[in-house]
Amino acid sequence: MKSTKTSWFYVALVACYLYASFYTVEKLASLYAGEERQQQQSLVRNQLLAAKSELEAALFRDTYLADSLSTVITIDPDAAVENWFAIADKLVRKGQLARNVGIAPDDVISNVYPLEGNEKAIGLDFRTRPEQYKTVMAARTSGDVFIAGPLELVQGGVALIARFPIFEDYPENQNYWGTVSVVLNFDKLMALADFEGIEGASVALRGKDGMGAQGEVFYGDPALFQKPEATFTIQLPSGTWQMAVNYQLSNVAAIATARDRVRLLGSLIAVLVLLSSILFVRAYNAAHKVSLHDELTGLPNRRFLMSRLEEMVKGKSHSSRFTLVNLDLNGFKVVNDTFGHEAGDELLKLVAQSFKGGLRSSDFVTRIGGDEFVLILNRLAEPEKVNRVLAKLKQHVEANELNWHSKTIRPSISMGYAIYQGQDTSIKELMAQADQHMYTDKRHSKVIPLTTTQTNTRD
Repeated sequence: MKSTKTSWFYVALVACYLYASFYTVEKLASLYAGEERQQQQSLVRNQLLAAKSELEAALFRDTYLADSLSTVITIDPDAAVENWFAIADKLVRKGQLARNVGIAPDDVISNVYPLEGNEKAIGLDFRTRPEQYKTVMAARTSGDVFIAGPLELVQGGVALIARFPIFEDYPENQNYWGTVSVVLNFDKLMALADFEGIEGASVALRGKDGMGAQGEVFYGDPALFQKPEATFTIQLPSGTWQMAVNYQLSNVAAIATARDRVRLLGSLIAVLVLLSSILFVRAYNAAHKVSLHDELTGLPNRRFLMSRLEEMVKGKSHSSRFTLVNLDLNGFKVVNDTFGHEAGDELLKLVAQSFKGGLRSSDFVTRIGGDEFVLILNRLAEPEKVNRVLAKLKQHVEANELNWHSKTIRPSISMGYAIYQGQDTSIKELMAQADQHMYTDKRHSKVIPLTTTQTNTRD
């Protein structure tokens, strides 16, 4: 029963260990993958910030190139108109994004560069185009550049339009002359930023006409603004855009590889620790068993006996009642001298085995050395009962026989006992008393110490 309980205990312990180990491994894998995700996310974030900076730099660069044209016109409008082709050509060539540029005295377009493809724009009165006029007025009201769009162009493509108000009385800005408009290539601007080339992130932009978070979405999936993982503000020469980002790092190979690597390594370590622990426990149990058991018969040895008696006499079982029996083989030396020590060993094993059928399951048998055994009869302290049990045991043991080559060897035993009922005594005194009674039994025994007979054989 105890062995079964112990086995179940170890099974439960191993199960708990495996659960705890693999739970820990999974946590570590998630933690490591989380750290890897943070690193990847940091890398992606840096790429996004670099793209954002590239976008802002390109937009400011071209806008302020155009601002130089408005300055020239502010200083001398007539000279600017006369030299329009040279001034506008220089602006478009230097800029990365400028598609065309036009001036509109009193908000009516008079000059456009390049003219080819834009002829119909000449003479356009912004006041007849409410959507465009609204942005012209926004620039005039602010007294500074206004970035309109992005918007679809009639001639194709998407563009931003930088509106620059011109005042003849700068810096008072009361005498309005007109406006300068620079069309900036939005698609080229997005190509410079290259948001689509950033692995691990989805990007959306909103803030048409520089309205920031209040403006329309003009790039990417509008759903990203519902629950963005990160938002960034893009600064414009006028107003702002808002960028929403959702990281898509679950598909990044490095994260999956890191998680799998930790799982594999952690599981391997857990299994190795378990196997090592099992081998250690088995080795310990084997060593412990060897130290407490007789190697020949498998019975508990003297050390085990003394430990058990110590518990029963001085420990928690102080009130227990038992009988200590000293048992010795008669004529064992004769067997060794006559048939050899191998035969003696086999006889000892036979006697040890025979105890199983002659004692109760609650009784305890040890071999303390040579041909001497000690029995503990638990909860048995009445001499009459003890004598009956020992007589039965003697009959059972001596009924066995060992066939050794052509001989039959029958064991003969002598026994003596001491009863413990909680009296004030020592283990040494109990064993001495049982030993004394055993020698008394040996002297008075009428049984021949050892019987050997010729084994009958048939042809």
